[in-house]
Amino acid sequence: MEIHFPEEIIVDILIRLSVPSLFRFKCASKFWKSLISDQYFKAKHYNYAKNNIKILITGLIPEADISYYYSSLSSSQPLQNLCSPSTHKPCDYIILCCCNCLALLWCPRGDHLPWNPSTNESIQLPNHETTSLFGSTYELGYDSISDNYKILRIEHMGNGPGRPSKILALKSDSWRKNGNHPRGFRNNIVPCKSSLPFVRGVFHWLSKDNLLKSIMISFNISSGEIDRRPILQCVVLEGMLCAYCNGREGGLDTFKLWLMKDYDVKES
Repeated sequence: MEIHFPEEIIVDILIRLSVPSLFRFKCASKFWKSLISDQYFKAKHYNYAKNNIKILITGLIPEADISYYYSSLSSSQPLQNLCSPSTHKPCDYIILCCCNCLALLWCPRGDHLPWNPSTNESIQLPNHETTSLFGSTYELGYDSISDNYKILRIEHMGNGPGRPSKILALKSDSWRKNGNHPRGFRNNIVPCKSSLPFVRGVFHWLSKDNLLKSIMISFNISSGEIDRRPILQCVVLEGMLCAYCNGREGGLDTFKLWLMKDYDVKES
């Protein structure tokens, strides 16, 4: 006698499995292959996996190859060893940044490699012209509007990093120039030891305006637009602590004010 489970029960079971296990289950039947390959299932699996955050670790032993490990923050499991990225150019890659399930690796000889640690799949980036003599910075982000991972390339200037110059969409496999360079702030980024903060599809970094005042700049990975974001200032208003900021968002001048009516009570 055949037993049929509702599709929602099957999905609820499968989203708890690891990516390598799902790859094996694709071979079970055409239905399972179609189900696991569906974008809806991928989104469900990713949302479930977010509850079990993992950190990616690079291990470097002198006179030996670089090793890669991952560890779960929600369990006491030991470090799990990962296979090195599969590429036709063997190299000791360094992890630059991560976004969702992808990591962007860099090789000292200049190559950059988007890598999925779960499947060990990697992509060799297409060649592109370099106009800067001072090198470049690369960042990885996810564009939810086009359902695509994108790499942001920032060319360095003589006095520090410059503005976003090129974007690579992994699905299109081609670089395109970013021409949105608004006026009003200097052509540099305040140095940051880690990757640029990436929130809701927008990169953020500190810079200075033409009056040398500190400002925050945002770069939308979907539209390519660059905006000035305000930095909070604290003052006292009628005996109450408040914070305000002014800036420019979406082409409009803005002013925002937050007032703490009861001191040290965040909800007020």
